[in-house]
Amino acid sequence: MTLSGHLSPGKKLFFTLLAGGLVLVIVFFTMEIACRFFYAQGRIFFFPHLNVPPIFRPSRNPDTPYELQPGFRGFAYGVPVRINALGFRGEDPDPIKNDRTSRIVILGDSTAFGFGVEEDDCLVNRLQVLLDASGTEVEVLNAGIPGYGLRGEIAVLEEKVRALQPDIVVVVFDANDLPVGSYGIRSDYGINYLTAGPERKAPLRLILKALLLDQSYFLSALRFRWHSFRQPAPIGRRNESPQHPLNVLLVEKMRQLRSLAREHGFQLLVCPSVQRFHEPFAGGFAQAAAEGLAVITLLKNDEFKSLGWNPHGDRSTHELMAARLQEALEPFIELDP
Repeated sequence: MTLSGHLSPGKKLFFTLLAGGLVLVIVFFTMEIACRFFYAQGRIFFFPHLNVPPIFRPSRNPDTPYELQPGFRGFAYGVPVRINALGFRGEDPDPIKNDRTSRIVILGDSTAFGFGVEEDDCLVNRLQVLLDASGTEVEVLNAGIPGYGLRGEIAVLEEKVRALQPDIVVVVFDANDLPVGSYGIRSDYGINYLTAGPERKAPLRLILKALLLDQSYFLSALRFRWHSFRQPAPIGRRNESPQHPLNVLLVEKMRQLRSLAREHGFQLLVCPSVQRFHEPFAGGFAQAAAEGLAVITLLKNDEFKSLGWNPHGDRSTHELMAARLQEALEPFIELDP
């Protein structure tokens, strides 16, 4: 007679569940180690939700429920980050613009911000180096904020960027920049918990999420793949229908941007960061271009693939985007006084 024959049904169930639990724990830790290893090697990409720094604070603007913490100095997303008094990455810009220098402001989300990329290696700074080397009198400022969509970016343009008197505004567009949820921004950074503020108590589920779920690379990878699966316009699928709701919404936002450009006297350039991020909105961008908007894609699909499919990239990625953007800016800069 086997040992199991001496066990009561209740004990059999207990040991079965215990064995199943041990197997799940072993599988989980195996996948956790594998995700951490392959992420460090750059062979897989997702957004790790680990140890989100106190880089954000609540905002009073309903279109931007959080913002970057002015004066922040420290590490964020694995690299040193400094946030200036305006709440943008980099040093404080001169409030009085030099009339002999064109001012370019790069607006966008984590790609423009330089998520996981050193300040000297990010798009804004690589573009500044290229323009300085060409002898062009241009100042490039970083107004990218991780997690923002077009609604939040337009709000930042109206609230902060226009006061900088930009000559040119470049909007770096990613496929998930159209409104998602009530704020038109993405909330997958643990930001909802971090910006709850003293007057808005964070729900228990968000506290548990920030303290438990967000500490795992494996769970972050699963969540990233789940969000990608649920995207209304799968990345890479070309969508040329101007009547598609996403294209209609894109054209509406582009018209808002062009209206602000006319009102405040700056030139506007919209740059999808990667071709496969442009394709789901091809019909919308075609309509916007027909209405006079300049649209330039920074990376082709084969270039993106060769760089490891990482939308945030590294110095090489940002150098290539900066070179493409420099070419696109040449007619704009020539038209400026």
